[in-house]
Amino acid sequence: MLGDGIQEEKDYEPQTICEHLQYLFALLQNSNRRYIDP
Repeated sequence: MLGDGIQEEKDYEPQTICEHLQYLFALLQNSNRRYIDP
């Protein structure tokens, strides 16, 4: 699900990938905090 979205964004804006990766990592560490503070 997320992988597909990230792949599509890769072609659109590579910089978005960095944000996506950080967002995913943050969710794993602080899912609740990250969810409220995007």
